[in-house]
Amino acid sequence: MITYAELDTLVKAFLDDEGSQRYLQDQDKIPAFNSAISRALTAGNWALANRKGSEEALIELKEDRVFQSNFFGGIALNNAVPALGHTVWSILAIYAEPITVPVVTTILGTPAQTVLVGAVPTGSAFPVRRMTAEQIAVARTNMYMDGNEVLAAGPMRTYAYYSMGTRSDNQNIIQATQGELFITPASLASRKQFWVSYLRTPQTITSPADVIDFPQSMKRTLADWACQYISTKQGDGTTLYSIAEKDAAQLFSYQAL
Repeated sequence: MITYAELDTLVKAFLDDEGSQRYLQDQDKIPAFNSAISRALTAGNWALANRKGSEEALIELKEDRVFQSNFFGGIALNNAVPALGHTVWSILAIYAEPITVPVVTTILGTPAQTVLVGAVPTGSAFPVRRMTAEQIAVARTNMYMDGNEVLAAGPMRTYAYYSMGTRSDNQNIIQATQGELFITPASLASRKQFWVSYLRTPQTITSPADVIDFPQSMKRTLADWACQYISTKQGDGTTLYSIAEKDAAQLFSYQAL
């Protein structure tokens, strides 16, 4: 993790701002730091979506939790499970039929709920493969695709998941959510436990007492990006801007991580 003070020290050195009050904390620095964090999230999203990055580079943000799906096999991570205490940035992997400590065999909550299970995942033999929107209907009856219903009752069963957008119904059978992960085959997914490995969303900073949930290896890059936003604000289109832009381009290619 990176403290505000560590990032501020680097930025002051780049700006030659030690001992001055030219750049103010609330008006200049905190907005620039948060802009740098937002830019890092954007770069990370593209890298993770294209499998160019490794979750090991963001180990400080990695979470492994066990959830119980709702009646329809959906897992609503962000607003259906306030017990998490954070929102989910990016899904890394999902596993079905997890081995947990302790073993939890009871069905928890109501049919409409996604439930955070109080157990630690230790293993699984069933990876849940990601599906695109076009593959959802095709996979149902295709035994060669993960998550199909054809092999669901036997030892050769497989699992898959897809992202469902915001939805609700008139009779409140399913709660309105900010999006759910849906597991297939549906015959095996209703109110079952799944191990979800994901990255939590780094929080923005509001004061010098806050901590940035990024690894130390990204400290220099975040400082460079913060300098870029400050230089844009002050109208500097020369040296400071170009140096920061070059460093930003390196992280967008995700070579630094």
